[in-house]
Amino acid sequence: MLEQYHEGIICQSACVQGIIQQNVLDGEFETAYEWARRFKGLFGDDFYMEIQDHGLEFRNGWNDRKLDEYLVKMAHELGIKVIATNDFHYLNREDAPTQDILSCIGKATTLDNPDRMKMEGSEFYMKTEDEMRDLFSWVPEACDNTLDVASKCDYELDWNSMYLPQYPGLRPGESADARFREECEKGLAKRYGDDWRNVVIDGINVRERFEYEYKVICDKGFANYFLIVQDYVQWAKDNGIGVGPGRGSAAGAIVAYAMNITSFEPARERPHVREVPLARALRDARYRYGLR
Repeated sequence: MLEQYHEGIICQSACVQGIIQQNVLDGEFETAYEWARRFKGLFGDDFYMEIQDHGLEFRNGWNDRKLDEYLVKMAHELGIKVIATNDFHYLNREDAPTQDILSCIGKATTLDNPDRMKMEGSEFYMKTEDEMRDLFSWVPEACDNTLDVASKCDYELDWNSMYLPQYPGLRPGESADARFREECEKGLAKRYGDDWRNVVIDGINVRERFEYEYKVICDKGFANYFLIVQDYVQWAKDNGIGVGPGRGSAAGAIVAYAMNITSFEPARERPHVREVPLARALRDARYRYGLR
């Protein structure tokens, strides 16, 4: 997969769990070199040998410093730049005990369990540049290369456009808007009968409400979004996975009811639903779920 999609990617050899490091710890030195050559051949100058030093001891007599020295030697022999990094799982050194407790909570264990997952020491915090340069003073170019990577990561996010996934089930030549209408009309016929266009509930004409919602949704570019939600909600229902009756700003939409995304009928049950204009509801949903 990396061979197919490596363009534009910066690759680092990872922490001690990386495949190069693991082979070194096991004494499989030639295999480690083979992996380094393979990554170098694939990523070129965008591949970096990563070194870390948290003061840890590893198997077979290896520790952070000994491993780092071997990796630097390998990198120099193969023409690979070395980069210094630090794992950080908490912001400050003094946060280590708190992180330990939170880890126990997350894994449903206790501090007195000797077999629990534990991060040894208190070095897994966000070190300053001075701390990193002091720690790796024996290989100063490693910290310089950290800045080299940072300078390569220059990308301006487009906050003025909305990017939504495309529904993958469209027929050849079919638009998402057309498929959205088809699914809605099919669902409305199932919910209200074949004469759904003439059904009036509490003064609300089903066709008029549908056409209003359909236009707003398509104008906002959300047809794909509704088709995708319908797809996974229906799959969940078909496979015995619990799905609630509907929640969120757009839960009162008749299109959601027609597509079996929600299960309460909005025309009859609207007194129990907080009315929110659909356009605003979609805007709120976009930001709530990080959709751009």
